[in-house]
Amino acid sequence: MWSLKLKGRIVFGNLIFVSVMTMRLLAQYDSVLRGNFPTEATRGGWFKLLNWNLNYGLKLEAIAKAMRRENADIVLLQEVDVNARRTMQRNVAEELARSLSLNYVFGIEFEELAQGSTSSPAYHGQAILSRFPIRLARILRFTHQSKKWEPRRYLPRWQVFQPRQGGRMALVANIEVGATTVVFYDVHLESQDSDSLRLEQIDEVLADASQYPADACLVLAGDFNIDLRESTLFQKLTRAGFRSVVTIGTLSTKPGGAAKDGVFVRGPIQFDGGKVHQDISGSDHFPVTSYLAVNSNEKQEKR
Repeated sequence: MWSLKLKGRIVFGNLIFVSVMTMRLLAQYDSVLRGNFPTEATRGGWFKLLNWNLNYGLKLEAIAKAMRRENADIVLLQEVDVNARRTMQRNVAEELARSLSLNYVFGIEFEELAQGSTSSPAYHGQAILSRFPIRLARILRFTHQSKKWEPRRYLPRWQVFQPRQGGRMALVANIEVGATTVVFYDVHLESQDSDSLRLEQIDEVLADASQYPADACLVLAGDFNIDLRESTLFQKLTRAGFRSVVTIGTLSTKPGGAAKDGVFVRGPIQFDGGKVHQDISGSDHFPVTSYLAVNSNEKQEKR
């Protein structure tokens, strides 16, 4: 395994088992795809945020229906497919953004080697959809990674082995909410290996977030792949000044009771009405929503 540092970010590759075309694609792993669709005028004050792991978008119609129902202004998504066979070669983020009239950015987490081909590669990653303008977007590729997904010389590239190229990351976007810039971290921590790896990855997120002053508005959300009620990860976030928009003790974001997904804020951000939607079944995770407000001393009307 090799790594090439590019402007502070990491591009991963496997020189032995990767085709020439795939190596060219690796150079694009830290590029962010973007789409801008007509959207209604927005202002500051209260806005609605939704965080959801989509399980690749396998049930896209149910997902779109749920998102229309919740009518969120900003949406943070994990496990979002682009051009994968399992989701009929759809660009899931773009289809959702277009149907909801939202702007979007998408960052590649992995190339799914068993879901595409050399001439038509497949990816999954994170996406942020927004009714507000997305000014900047970048990928924070973690230096601490699992080797579980690396393709092996002795294994065929079958889906059962889930061979992938890339690495876990956070998609970071600066979104203009009224007159305030809010920094959003859309995080997907590793599902394999130990909790210590996930804690190392969240440390990388917190180290990156430390560049912003204490009065900056930050939102950190995603799939942490760790039970927030039992892990020291929650304590790490709290010590770094982040607050959960839902009560961690009652949080259950997966069927069976695990609490792996969350939304946290830092800085002068108010929150209200945090909720886990256990009635929505479009994925193997439940979405989390909350109303947020920046630079607001009075509660304004929520849509």
